[in-house]
Amino acid sequence: MGILSFADIVSPTSQITSGVLMTFLTEARAFFHSQPVLMEISGEVSVLGDTHGQFQDTKTAILKTGAMASFDSPEAIKPIVFLGDYVDRGPDSLRTFLGPLALAMHNPGKVVALAGNHERPIYPYSNKACLVSEVAKLFGPHSQDLLQMFRDVANELPACAVVNKSTFCVHGGPPLQWGLDDLARATKTTMTDDSNKEAVSMLWSDPATPMQEEILAANNVSAAFNSPRGAGILFGKAFLADFLQANGLSHMLRGHQCISLDGPVDHWGLATTVFTAADYGGSGSMGGVAIEREEGRRFETWRAGDRL
Repeated sequence: MGILSFADIVSPTSQITSGVLMTFLTEARAFFHSQPVLMEISGEVSVLGDTHGQFQDTKTAILKTGAMASFDSPEAIKPIVFLGDYVDRGPDSLRTFLGPLALAMHNPGKVVALAGNHERPIYPYSNKACLVSEVAKLFGPHSQDLLQMFRDVANELPACAVVNKSTFCVHGGPPLQWGLDDLARATKTTMTDDSNKEAVSMLWSDPATPMQEEILAANNVSAAFNSPRGAGILFGKAFLADFLQANGLSHMLRGHQCISLDGPVDHWGLATTVFTAADYGGSGSMGGVAIEREEGRRFETWRAGDRL
């Protein structure tokens, strides 16, 4: 499935023409359209957070977890979930986005590529590296048609996944009121509607910091409008615990934030923020990936100088 494989995208000598790319994206749109909003996956699952145009970190995470032994074959050895935000800010948005798409298409049900807020919608960043400027530079007169197809594909990506029937994977945070049954019935049209606060929460929300938790408690609420971002919510421990308990879940893996220079960050023992792009914005931060197993969870981390 798919005219492009991960090996094609990894290869430094691979020439991706506008025609090849359009054909691939057309196939991708149909493939992801057939997938539900909520995916389920089991086994020893590698979970990657934001990669933001840093394709070398995508490859490093996959090799460090053993999800693929090499990139010569399109097949993944172990399951993978990508939490979204493949594009913008880094130097190689095109391949960083195409890679997870190709892996998901060649490994249906085994590799899951979720949407992040940078994929909904895809738009230009002024004076910054982004998918829009990269596609315009590479494909010139064909760029607008290709970018529209990228947006169409992004709108078909699943919003969340449940790993081993216990861990909720999402880009930002839990929905406001919806449970897993609601997500199983949801449509892609609903999830790409900016007026749908459930979908917006899943893309944009963040866990409250200790100071923010104190403010929530003082106001006798478990969540509040996420004013720093202008979208989504700041959710506290009680809000997340209620969501997990109501849906028979024990943990949430999410991306969306480069919180620490030292890799994945725990929140109340109920959630972990995973950010895969190392040295994000020149910060010196570590890249990280979670390995979700029935017998427990572990993490791999690396500095930019240790990329594979």
